[in-house]
Amino acid sequence: MNGTPSNVTSPAATPGELSAWRYYLHAALEGHLDVPPLSRTSADIAAMAADGEANTAVLARLIELDPAVAANVLRVANSAALAPRIPVVTIPQAIAWLGTGEIQSIATSVVVRSRLFAGGHHDALLRKMWRRAVATAYWAREIARPRQQLVDLAHLCGLLGRIGRPVVLRSLLRAPDGADAALDDPRRLRLVDEFESLAGIALCKVWSLPEPVSTAIRHWRDEAFGGGWERQLRQVRLADLLASRMLDADPDPLLPTRIEAAITALHLRRDEIEGLAAGEAVVRQALDALTG
Repeated sequence: MNGTPSNVTSPAATPGELSAWRYYLHAALEGHLDVPPLSRTSADIAAMAADGEANTAVLARLIELDPAVAANVLRVANSAALAPRIPVVTIPQAIAWLGTGEIQSIATSVVVRSRLFAGGHHDALLRKMWRRAVATAYWAREIARPRQQLVDLAHLCGLLGRIGRPVVLRSLLRAPDGADAALDDPRRLRLVDEFESLAGIALCKVWSLPEPVSTAIRHWRDEAFGGGWERQLRQVRLADLLASRMLDADPDPLLPTRIEAAITALHLRRDEIEGLAAGEAVVRQALDALTG
């Protein structure tokens, strides 16, 4: 979307009704999506995660090409949560300290946050969404880690699986005549829930996101989905539920049952299930480092 869709009038005339907002969002999200583009460097880092090609020298070079990304990666690497023994001052040093996969995950997270979760509007909502995205990404890593199968891809799918949510917020802010101010948070979040998949699919096209990620965005709610990247999709589903439980973000009384069903669908071994308890400390550490 570039500005306001020309054929949509302000939804503010009926702030209590959502039908005008639904019409507005359909037009906005199916048009030219106004989101900051990924730099070539950022796209290459994401592609590396999707391909599972964690090449230390290539990753260091890619991060160093973008000074803003490099500075933020070093800031996170030096955070109290990660507690380096000595100050980390270079990207190769950060990789040596935390590992290629972890730095790749941090770099991707830094880029995504700067593009979609930063700004002076709806700070409280965006912060909650960001914490949920980070927790989901790192839970996905912990779920994938025991089998050492595409761990970095699991992180990427978890981080971006519900990326449509901040995109919907951005679209609401661009409603004509400041109409977004007429919405209260419950109605705003209802629209976010309804349109996050459509917004995520639109973002996939703008950012040229890899197929596993677009599959997670399109189908994470579809428990009957049986196409390609099915395991990654099920990992994201379980990771999102675990993130919800950790952050107390969803008062759903059926959450424990849904978690058990997601574990069953992944056919996790007993040791993998037991390992999830230890994984919570890793996820909380990531939250402290990346959401401060």
